[in-house]
Amino acid sequence: MAFQIFPRGGFNTALVLGTIAPVVALLMERAVAAARRPGTARPRLRAGLAMALAAVIPVVLVSHIVAQVLTAPSAASLEASDLRMSGVRGVRVPPAEFQRDGLRSVEWLVDHLRSQEPSDAPVLLITNEPMLLVLSGRRSLAPEYMLELFLIGLEMWPEQPGDSAIQRTLLERLAAAPGALLVERDDASSLQLRRRFPELDRTLDTQFGVEYRVGPYRVLRRKPLGA
Repeated sequence: MAFQIFPRGGFNTALVLGTIAPVVALLMERAVAAARRPGTARPRLRAGLAMALAAVIPVVLVSHIVAQVLTAPSAASLEASDLRMSGVRGVRVPPAEFQRDGLRSVEWLVDHLRSQEPSDAPVLLITNEPMLLVLSGRRSLAPEYMLELFLIGLEMWPEQPGDSAIQRTLLERLAAAPGALLVERDDASSLQLRRRFPELDRTLDTQFGVEYRVGPYRVLRRKPLGA
């Protein structure tokens, strides 16, 4: 329902509707059965009201999406918030959200990542924004651990013995790729990733420096020897 009828509903709304659907069905069945007990006055009216009240639940859940569609800004008001990136086509964000999320900074960051040499240098994301890899055309330094790093940044991946293997792999890949670019953001995910991997944190502080900064983003690169 969220994807087909209300495509702006998003994944969370789909999850909620999928969870609520059997509950709504049960409520409707129980309410109708109660309304049709022998001796109940006006059983059809009561059954209709019971079904209507149960059907209100999913309607309320998607009402805010309908309101967004009906009150969407005009095309003219969105021109200033066009995303000017080669990997994006036809995406226009409401001005308030564009400013709130600092999306112009994302454009400049992607342009910078695209312009850096060597052109095949990998990127290590110390933040939860994997779309930066897609938009910049850069490969991940550790593609096999992208899911784990993403969940660690969200504090949804519990500490476990395998963390040391992830940290060792990241340090070995950084040592083998001196031209690697690291992207951080001023947010909780970057702090969480640094806290989870203390050796990586120390390596970034001692061997890497901020090469580019825009908005909440920082690009780190390895310092020259002796710096």
